[in-house]
Amino acid sequence: MSPPLIFVLDDLTGTTANIQKHETLFRLGIIGRIATAVLMVYISFCLYLLFEKVDKDNAKLMLMLALISVPFIGFDVFKILSIGSEDPAYIYQCLNISRTAQTIAEVFWGLWLFPLGILVIKSNYFPKILGYALMASCMGYLFGVFIKVVFPSAHHLLIIADSLAFGELVFALWFVFKGLKIDQ
Repeated sequence: MSPPLIFVLDDLTGTTANIQKHETLFRLGIIGRIATAVLMVYISFCLYLLFEKVDKDNAKLMLMLALISVPFIGFDVFKILSIGSEDPAYIYQCLNISRTAQTIAEVFWGLWLFPLGILVIKSNYFPKILGYALMASCMGYLFGVFIKVVFPSAHHLLIIADSLAFGELVFALWFVFKGLKIDQ
């Protein structure tokens, strides 16, 4: 999603002016989206290889749900890169389409965490609480999408979604700093 510094809700001229004023930040956001897609593919395949012996069906489901998000990220980037016009209405329309693609990707960013949570619990490679935290993160992403789609003006409720999604970060930090324990 375009940061609030760039995207001004219901303000075509303000959004266009912000893109021009913060063009480097806007372009760095595009690079960030591309990096997200590449990392999503790489990390999901690595996790599949790690967990396929634990539960092949849930590992396949996790991989499939993670990879489904990648085309939406690609479409998001494509739509942003297609902004070549100075016409504020066209720029705003492209950004709205981009935000929609991002929201759809968020559904799958959430859904893949549920089977990952199950795999973490079943594997005994990590503390089981991390698996439950991943499942809560799934719910957080889905709740966030629900709020954005059904109650877009209730953005204050997104703090609940972000709080639930915190488990994903905890899992990643645990993985990086503590590692996993595999009984040989």
